[in-house]
Amino acid sequence: MTNHTPLTADEALVLQQLHEDGEDDTRMLARSMGLPRRYVLGLLAGLKRKGLVVIDTAYGDMWVRATSKGKRLVATIWPEARPAYV
Repeated sequence: MTNHTPLTADEALVLQQLHEDGEDDTRMLARSMGLPRRYVLGLLAGLKRKGLVVIDTAYGDMWVRATSKGKRLVATIWPEARPAYV
């Protein structure tokens, strides 16, 4: 993984979850991962800085999805991973 964006284990798991779900609101993402929402928001902020996720706000909710770069990274780390939306 020397040529890839460095990720913490938790960042990698969040990115994998987003890859599988396609898109999630932050509350459901935190709930499905069993992590505090505030902690997940911190992870998402780091992933956004790295260009791996996009965060949108709609109707008072925060929605997040993996960018193309994020999807490619997941496919490199976990070649067997398949997104739910394919």
